[in-house]
Amino acid sequence: MDKRQEAELQPLAERKRKLYTRALIAEKKKNDFDNKRLDFNEKFIEKKELYLVQGIICLCVLIFDFWVSEKSLGYLSILISVRVQYLAFIFCLVDGGLSILSSGGLAGNDITKAKFMKRLWKPILITLGVVKLALFIIFVYEQYTSYDIVTGEKYFNLYTIDFLKLIIPQFFFLVIIYGVLSFAGFGLLYVIGNSVLFIWGLMLDSPEKIRAKLYEAYNDFINKVNYLGCNLHEAIEHFKLSEIVSYIKRYFSNAKN
Repeated sequence: MDKRQEAELQPLAERKRKLYTRALIAEKKKNDFDNKRLDFNEKFIEKKELYLVQGIICLCVLIFDFWVSEKSLGYLSILISVRVQYLAFIFCLVDGGLSILSSGGLAGNDITKAKFMKRLWKPILITLGVVKLALFIIFVYEQYTSYDIVTGEKYFNLYTIDFLKLIIPQFFFLVIIYGVLSFAGFGLLYVIGNSVLFIWGLMLDSPEKIRAKLYEAYNDFINKVNYLGCNLHEAIEHFKLSEIVSYIKRYFSNAKN
C-alpha cells in the first residue's frame, strides 16, 4: 500500500473506529439502563396494575393539593412575601416526595429499612397536613379580623358557624389528600419512576442505529479498497481494524470478507 492509498483510506478507517467506540459506549449504557429498569420494576412485579392506578390517583391528588395549598398558604405567602402559587407548587413537590419516602419504596428489598422509612417519614407527611390546616385557620382569622384604631382592640367579624363553614371543608380536603398520599406513595413511585425511565430510554443512543452506520462505513471502506486496487486483508491489518471487523460480522452475517 503506497502513501496515496493510505491517505485516502485513513479517513474511512478513522470513521470506523469512532463509530465502533460509539457503538460500544451505547451498548454499555443500554445494558446499564436495562439492568436499572429491571431492578426498579422487580419490586412492583406482583401488582403492577394496582400500583399504576394508585400512582395516577396520587398525581390527581397532587394537582388537587396545589389548589388546596393555594388557600392554605395565604398567610405564609403574606408573611414571607412570596407568591402563593410558588409556595403551593413547592409544597406539592414536598408532599409528593414525602409520600414516596413514607411508602418505603426507596429501600429496595430491605424490609427493615422500608419499615424504618415508613415510621420516620409518614408522621412528617401527616404533620405537614396539620401545619397547612393551622396556616389556613390563621389566614382566615387574619382576613376577617379588624382593628379599632382608637382602642387598639381586635374584632373577629365572622360568626362561629361561618368560620366553621370555611374551616371544615378545608379540613376534609386535607384529610383526603394526606390520606391518599400516606398509603399510595408506592404507586406514585411506580408511575414517576417509569416515566423517568421512559424519558431516559428515549435519550439513549440506539446501538442498532450506530451498528448500521458502522456497517455502512465498513462497506464504504471495502469499496474504496477495491477501487484503489488494494488487498482488503492487508488494509484491515494495516489500519488495525480486525477487532472492528469481527464485531461487525457478529451482528451482520452478510458482511463481506
